[in-house]
Amino acid sequence: MLRIWGIHLVSLDEVIKSSLTLVLLAILIVVLLIVYGFFFKGNQTGYNKEGGNRAQPKL
Repeated sequence: MLRIWGIHLVSLDEVIKSSLTLVLLAILIVVLLIVYGFFFKGNQTGYNKEGGNRAQPKL
């Protein structure tokens, strides 16, 4: 019915652009997770494990 008046809800160009945007966002999220893991790995080494239930900073 919408084709009679030349109305298109979603064009192929819009779907391709949206898909490309989602793929780029997914790649960016993966890269940020890798960078986050690289910079913040081993952060538990700065705490005394013998200090009780709560993490105690080493002095």
